[in-house]
Amino acid sequence: GLDDRNQLDLYRALPGGISAVRNVSDQLRQRGVHVLWSYNPWDTGTRREVAANGSTPDDATVFASVLKAGGADGINGDTMSHVPKEWWIDSLAVGSEDTYQPEGGGTIASMDWETMSVCHCKFDKGAAQGPVVALAVDALHFSFFNGVGFETTESNWGSWNGITPRDGEAIRRIFTILRFFAKAGLVGASGWEPHDPGVLVDGVFGSRFPLPAQNETLYTMVNRAGTSHSSRPQLVLRAAERAAPAYDCWRGERLAVSPTDGSVSFALEASGFGCVLSSHNSTAGGRPLAEFLATMRRLSAAGPLSAFSSEWTFLKQTMVPHPPSPPTASAPPGMVPIPAANYSFHVAGVEDQGGPTGPDVQYPWESHPQRIHSALLQVAAFFMDKHPVTAAEYGAYLNATGYVPCDPHNFLSSWNGSRPEPPPALARTPVVHVSLQEARQYCAWAGKRLPREWEWQYAAQGLDNRTFPWGNHSCGHCTPEPHVGQRAPVPPAVGSRSPEGDSPFGVADLVST
Repeated sequence: GLDDRNQLDLYRALPGGISAVRNVSDQLRQRGVHVLWSYNPWDTGTRREVAANGSTPDDATVFASVLKAGGADGINGDTMSHVPKEWWIDSLAVGSEDTYQPEGGGTIASMDWETMSVCHCKFDKGAAQGPVVALAVDALHFSFFNGVGFETTESNWGSWNGITPRDGEAIRRIFTILRFFAKAGLVGASGWEPHDPGVLVDGVFGSRFPLPAQNETLYTMVNRAGTSHSSRPQLVLRAAERAAPAYDCWRGERLAVSPTDGSVSFALEASGFGCVLSSHNSTAGGRPLAEFLATMRRLSAAGPLSAFSSEWTFLKQTMVPHPPSPPTASAPPGMVPIPAANYSFHVAGVEDQGGPTGPDVQYPWESHPQRIHSALLQVAAFFMDKHPVTAAEYGAYLNATGYVPCDPHNFLSSWNGSRPEPPPALARTPVVHVSLQEARQYCAWAGKRLPREWEWQYAAQGLDNRTFPWGNHSCGHCTPEPHVGQRAPVPPAVGSRSPEGDSPFGVADLVST
């Protein structure tokens, strides 16, 4: 990363800190939404947490306390095959009962303390503890058939991966059903029977969720075939269920039960969903059944799922241009001229998920976001600072403007509270721990602007496609000493590896520790 903050530091860095995160979590829970924090076990190279007694506790201990302080309900364990039992024990020690969702699905033993898991799955993998994390008809069928949750990963490592209109409408309808009947105790009932034999149509599969104590049974059905079925017998109810009213929960309508064989008839569109309730009750889980059925009638009135587009589209991006800096004919003090050129700009995103199109950013000359970017650009002449902005220069800006951030968290943290003047030892080092907006504000005060990305690359590389600013060979004395550790060091003073480490245009300090 850009600094040594660990994953919990990033939660603390949100506006208002952990207490504000708790406020958001509390509001979400009031709306029936639970909150899992992301846990990244691979975050091992950053700052370690230190306890009051000076010890370094493990992640399970630290997270137990911070999750409680932040009002979280548990964690999503990225890349974890299972969550060790120590996490559960540590959560109990602070008076919580956290929920754990390992990406790998967990183990038989860990099901004692893991109440959730992630299943990257297809329908024919059989029953599984959920929720399902995916985007496709297969995954939605799996979720509805098994009566488990579904997470839409629409922000995938910072790249937008929006669901299609058809999937979005399917999610809206199936989880209106599953949430309603989960609160009634039907979905998730211990008597769940997948692949109910009463389903009559080839390519259609159903699960049966009985609740004998309430004389209620719910069937969730999925049409795996590529053909639609008009209203026809789809399901035969068990003998004990035939005397009760039956409802088409997908459309919110009452169904007629055949007095001959106990079958019920309704339509199932291709790759669609069906739902049947058999119940003598007017409520489910204390909620009026009539209200639920009215909701489903309203949703169904929008048309079948096939009426919604299944086409995935990019979320277009627009790069916000920098305001121009005042023109000048000659290089201001401390700046070097960069001549105009036709520059071959190449850069690629490092996202570890997603294909070549969709992830990363969209430059002005591109029609959509994409991972790999290549363009021949006409770069106008400009001037660029020879060295990064120093702490002393930023201190002069603070003195002149009286700037104080509205959120001081991590602001100039390496200065140890010495403001507006930096500690003397840092005066000639690059200023760090300022935000992008604060960097822009400084540049505007100085009559300058931040370089555009291709200007940065051109100023560092020149026109010969060199590997390093100084050429194509490694050069130990051209760069600062490599640093290995979990705390970021103070950058070396500007110019400490100049001129040997300079770019073709004389820009220095382009390689850090």
